[in-house]
Amino acid sequence: MRIRTIKPEFWTHPILSRLSHEARLAAIGLLNIADDDGFFLADAALIRSALWPFDEDSTNARRALDALSKAGYIEIRESSTHGPIGSVLNFSKHQRIDRPTASKLAGYFNSSNPRRVLDESSLLEGKGKEQGKEGIREQESNAPHTIGAGNSNTGPIDPPNGMPGTDQEATQAAATVGCPGEFATDEWHRANGRGWVDSRGVQIRNWPSYLRSCWTSAQSRQAENAARNGKPVAGERREIREAIPLKMV
Repeated sequence: MRIRTIKPEFWTHPILSRLSHEARLAAIGLLNIADDDGFFLADAALIRSALWPFDEDSTNARRALDALSKAGYIEIRESSTHGPIGSVLNFSKHQRIDRPTASKLAGYFNSSNPRRVLDESSLLEGKGKEQGKEGIREQESNAPHTIGAGNSNTGPIDPPNGMPGTDQEATQAAATVGCPGEFATDEWHRANGRGWVDSRGVQIRNWPSYLRSCWTSAQSRQAENAARNGKPVAGERREIREAIPLKMV
């Protein structure tokens, strides 16, 4: 384990902050586990023993790793000699290491193939097919996720015609949609990592329309979470403050 730093922006990231508690905890824990170049042994059993030593549920670590892979926080590749090896994307941009030690895993990672990740829809739907011991089906991930990518060995796939060619171009639609530029950038990387299909597997053909749909869904989820947590609206807060008598000092 190594001492690392966490930026305040981590807690409000438009993608990571919507992941499960286990995934967010793993995102922080992997920084402690990763070497000075951001690489780590990504075997779920090793991750569980390091981050959840008293947790009997062995699936938490695996689900967290797959969620972070899909979100583009990490990339995992399969080495024929060392098993799954992970890389925290953009690690070097957010962690300042004094006298860093050269990674022993980088060479194995760079010479390996991307790992398959869980198909989240299979966890929810099942579709009546046999899915193994834990009821989970895997599908091939042909393109690495690149949200926040800082690793020169991974890069975005070519967007189809009509889609923004870069994440900078993707932000140009943010003003029209009314969403933050960072949100547009993250959605561009997310769509790129999925091969330019939406969450239902439908080809994305109109970027502003797709971005507007994502932003609307994000706002709806935020409103639902606020309602579920019992947070009062602005007017209710004002009434509560007025009902509390002021104390004289």
